[in-house]
Amino acid sequence: MSDKKIKISFIDLPLLIILLIFMVVSVLFIYSGTKNISSLKYRFLNQIIYGSIGLIFGIFLLLIDLKKINDISEFIYLFGIFLLILTLLIGTRVRSSKSWIRFGPIGIQPSEFMKIFYILFLSKIISLYQNDDKYRKSIKFFFIALLITIIPVLLILKQPDFGSAFIFLLIFITIGFFADLNSEMLILMIIMGIFIFSLPLLRVYIKIIDTSVFIKNIIFSNKYFLIISLLLIITGIIILLISINFESRLLMRISIIFIGVGLSLILSIIADKILADYQKKRLLVFVNPELDKLGSGYNIIQSKIAIGAGGLFGKGLFKGTQSQFGFLPERSTDFIFSIIGEEGGFLLSFGILIMWGIIYYKILSLIKITTSYYYKIVLAGIFGYFFNQTILNIGMTIGLMPITGVPLPFISYGGSSLMTSIFAYMIVLNISMKRYSVS
Repeated sequence: MSDKKIKISFIDLPLLIILLIFMVVSVLFIYSGTKNISSLKYRFLNQIIYGSIGLIFGIFLLLIDLKKINDISEFIYLFGIFLLILTLLIGTRVRSSKSWIRFGPIGIQPSEFMKIFYILFLSKIISLYQNDDKYRKSIKFFFIALLITIIPVLLILKQPDFGSAFIFLLIFITIGFFADLNSEMLILMIIMGIFIFSLPLLRVYIKIIDTSVFIKNIIFSNKYFLIISLLLIITGIIILLISINFESRLLMRISIIFIGVGLSLILSIIADKILADYQKKRLLVFVNPELDKLGSGYNIIQSKIAIGAGGLFGKGLFKGTQSQFGFLPERSTDFIFSIIGEEGGFLLSFGILIMWGIIYYKILSLIKITTSYYYKIVLAGIFGYFFNQTILNIGMTIGLMPITGVPLPFISYGGSSLMTSIFAYMIVLNISMKRYSVS
């Protein structure tokens, strides 16, 4: 029996069936959400075309030796960076974000494909030091890995596309924990992230609730925050010098926290300048949509109404009130899960969550049993991509997550997103077929 036949015989049929189910669900509910809009009524056909192209090229990823891709992953990564730069130069602006490159009638979103390019390259860099635990866990290597992440993140923020940039950071954190990078730096990174976005959100909140002039003067003054941040950084440096003198790991950790929080306040001021007001409000209203119920909170309110109206069995395909009468915005992209909840009810929504649970379980099981360290990191990156993006998308439809504009993998409308999801999935199936003989 040929090697190719042996590989195909090892394919994970449940995973393959779930992929096909997701693609069918995607087409049905994209059609349901757009059939009454003349300019969008052929989106379902586009999704079929995107899916078919994704499957055709996905077969190549299914059967190829991934180590060949590993050999050229740095060139793939650099090609992705080139596309992101090209997007900023000649890209097409859609909804205030310059994220697309058009070639005639065809448009691609490089930030989507970059997710795979990035995962493959970072996995290669980390796997080079799989036997050198000391260096892999060092602060120096952490910053090398972080630099590989920050380059595409900054280019994507420039578009600006906050949602996609956030996904890259979440993928990095996921890979970091699975690859056993410096855990203290990973935790500090999470803490810094919280601080960085606290100031912009606090300022938007103060604007909305219209509090006293005294509080506004303090909150909106960058001078106070710069003074506080400098004091924290100076204090942290002093503690760091003391820790080096006394060789105290505890003091070093405390110094890192002081310096990290200080830097976070400075970065929060920069973030406040970069983020547009509508992006800040999107992040804020998920806590309380009523703060801006006719503006940024409108989408969340309508989405929750749609999902709640579906009940147990749903209103039936093409019979959703919120979707069919246009109350629910972006219903074929960001909020497609809301249509599923309204027209398919709790049972269909829960069924989709169960299938995602199976995917997560399968990937985590593969991470555990594969003997290839490189495959482990690639799988961890893909797990981070699927898990975080799914949680963010579904979470925002039910008001548990802020509106970040990230699509639901396989189901939301979008050629670049769908093909990227399929490519990542085929890599998982490829590794799965080697589960009995991975070197």
